[in-house]
Amino acid sequence: MGPGIPTYYGIERQWFDFDVSGGPPSGRLDYIDSAFVKSDGHYPHLVVGAQYPGTAITSFTPTSDNCAEFTGVGYLINTGESLAFLIEACDNAQPGVGFDTFGITVPQRILDVGTFYSAGPFPLVYGELTAAGTPVTVPGIP
Repeated sequence: MGPGIPTYYGIERQWFDFDVSGGPPSGRLDYIDSAFVKSDGHYPHLVVGAQYPGTAITSFTPTSDNCAEFTGVGYLINTGESLAFLIEACDNAQPGVGFDTFGITVPQRILDVGTFYSAGPFPLVYGELTAAGTPVTVPGIP
């Protein structure tokens, strides 16, 4: 996922795996951004799951028949920080390559003056997003 721009550290990619549901919001997330390396020599690695106390998926909102936004608090393994995040994901086709999209924003992670961490939403270059379960009707969205 991502533009695939060659960097000093290799190809700029974001890798993710998640399983999230609503009512009540719950799930897990594993997200790595290989676009840059943290001071510990590793890529930023944000996780949510039962094995990481204090992490949680806190909201899940369908935004269309194919898309949803979810928020939560994740644990940044590299620094031990708890950070709020927002993810936008769309299951637009099968296979998802070139059609499904994923984006993440971490407003607490300031990268530069006035710039916070945000990646995407980008179309997938590998893999598949799959919306499962009962479709949810969103008021005002056909």
